[in-house]
Amino acid sequence: MQPITLTEPELDQVLNLVSPTGVDYQAGRICRLLSRKSSVRTGYLASVCSVGNISDIVQKSINPKIEPLGLFVSCFKPAGRLNNKFGQRTGDHYWSLYRHADSANDDLYGDDLAIELEAVIQKYPGVAGESDASDWVSDLSETT
Repeated sequence: MQPITLTEPELDQVLNLVSPTGVDYQAGRICRLLSRKSSVRTGYLASVCSVGNISDIVQKSINPKIEPLGLFVSCFKPAGRLNNKFGQRTGDHYWSLYRHADSANDDLYGDDLAIELEAVIQKYPGVAGESDASDWVSDLSETT
């Protein structure tokens, strides 16, 4: 998944959901910043948006509200070491807005799961009615 930025109309939709009174509090400030800049370090985001617990605001005040738009805010830990302005190691992550993918792997994902499972059961009759993954693995290894 790739981080995204938002157009002005998209940002307006987001702000209508997270700041319905028109006053930007922490959630609105985070969304405004991430709408124009991706991969923002935790320390910078916290400082610029005056937020103490970014994860809490994202989980409670942003993501549940923007999910109907197919959007969410998330973070990732960088592969390399990050240092603060004093040269000390920091636990910063990178924060961005993302758009939900249409499906996990193909056009049939979710809608036709029963059809896909039926094809597996027909090919490997021993797997029907198994209760856990270890039973499936055992039965599949016997049939191949």
